[in-house]
Amino acid sequence: MCSAEILKSPTYPCFVLDNFLNSRKKSSVKYQSRVDKFKEFKEKLRVEDVKEGMQIDVRDTEGIWCSGTVKSILTSEKSSLLLIHFDKWDSIYDEVFQIDSPRLAPHGFYTSRSILTYKLPLNDGNRQAEVISHHN
Repeated sequence: MCSAEILKSPTYPCFVLDNFLNSRKKSSVKYQSRVDKFKEFKEKLRVEDVKEGMQIDVRDTEGIWCSGTVKSILTSEKSSLLLIHFDKWDSIYDEVFQIDSPRLAPHGFYTSRSILTYKLPLNDGNRQAEVISHHN
């Protein structure tokens, strides 16, 4: 770069560059803090020490969290499979899940919350969600 080009290039006072670098550091710290909180949340969702007859939260195929019961466990070297019965449902709806499935959570993690349960778009073309019940 010749001296004429250097004179034409924008110059910034040192404090502007320092502020820029500090804001990037703060942003990085905030991001890492959010990542750490998410990891903590994911750990709380981990289903551990599973036994037959144990209650568990399970998300059905409609996306609704229900209470379920572990009917049986099949363990191999690589993973464990759980046969889950959806409480208050017929056994034809029982499902097999891997133990690390995102559709499983410790009992009460979701089902103990006071939330509305929705049934999303109906087969008749109705695009509005229908409130099924309110969990307490």
